Amino acid sequence: MSERDTVTSMPDRNNTDELLTTGQVAREWQVSVRTIQRYIAAGHIKATRLPSGVARIRRSDAENALNSPAV
Repeated sequence: MSERDTVTSMPDRNNTDELLTTGQVAREWQVSVRTIQRYIAAGHIKATRLPSGVARIRRSDAENALNSPAV
């Protein structure tokens, strides 16, 4: 068996680093996408903007925001 034929497993991923769209967070929280956008604009949810301008939210940041008294 050559090195090329050897299958290696991917490292375990930490789901808290998963990037979510505003739509995904909105569905999980059962609110509108606009509400999530407002929370981002107000600084209640930390988000990263892609070069295209769309926001992505780390699952850990969404969970932290959900558990904070400000939201």
